Amino acid sequence: MEAFPFVEFVAGDVALETHYRNILMLYNEATFDTGSKAIVAHKYPFKTWHKPGYAFMSATFPIESYECRRDTFFGRYGSEADPEGLTKKKLSKKPVRGEDMVGVLQGTFQLKPGETKEFAVIVGLTDKRPELA
Repeated sequence: MEAFPFVEFVAGDVALETHYRNILMLYNEATFDTGSKAIVAHKYPFKTWHKPGYAFMSATFPIESYECRRDTFFGRYGSEADPEGLTKKKLSKKPVRGEDMVGVLQGTFQLKPGETKEFAVIVGLTDKRPELA
């Protein structure tokens, strides 16, 4: 059995992102931080009033693979209901810069009949990246 927790990162003003998405996504960056075992998403400041921050996503299960690039996860003809990334053995494990960001983690579980497993997905925001470690 596999689990693929998913989040779409919008790092900035949602109204501006909606109207000027093609320009504002150029300031996006997401990568996997091996120290904290989390996907970390960030938008480089582009205005003096822009409050920088780092969004992150992690899980309590062993992370086998991850995806940061929205277009890679959904695929050319995929959608939120049927993402292409779920048809592959492993996610790309690549960072993204200047494109739409997602956080997708992949974990595999072996369950015996009637057995259950619990895990937590942690999503948050911090002012400084070093606080993640």
